[in-house]
Amino acid sequence: MHKMVVNRERGKKQEKDAQAILRMWPFLDLGVLGEVIAGLTRKQCSRVTSFLEAHGLRVS
Repeated sequence: MHKMVVNRERGKKQEKDAQAILRMWPFLDLGVLGEVIAGLTRKQCSRVTSFLEAHGLRVS
């Protein structure tokens, strides 16, 4: 989750972090992930949502 929140601030490591998230994605429990996202601040939630949309990912 942290990598999604800070991804756009990572500069050169941004793509590497995105690839790490994409490799892990099939193994994540999307129900639990949705609960975690619901507990984030508005700013963090916005960043995660932007990351998910940019990479064609969905939680629900």
